[in-house]
Amino acid sequence: MRCTSEQFELLKPKLINMRFNDTEFRLEKYPYLTNNYATWTNDGSGCDSIGSRSKDMIGSNDGKIYEDFNAKKFLKACGITTSNAKKLEKKIIKLVKELSNLKTK
Repeated sequence: MRCTSEQFELLKPKLINMRFNDTEFRLEKYPYLTNNYATWTNDGSGCDSIGSRSKDMIGSNDGKIYEDFNAKKFLKACGITTSNAKKLEKKIIKLVKELSNLKTK
């Protein structure tokens, strides 16, 4: 999926448990965000690694190429539903508040 650095920064907090195995993760140079950098499976079960590629680096087995960025679609392809991401986000916010309360005591 074509993605800018700005779009990725908005998406990044929701990518819980995803790894970044890509040593050349630069969306300016490689503007296609991938959810299967380390492994490839057709059912999405192996999508645990984020990478960036140029269009010519994407093979025929890498799945569909999206030219327009869609955060919800990308999260779904990673096995992260919006409701799960929101639940995790709420838990993280709660933990941060609890930690900040501990620091002030």
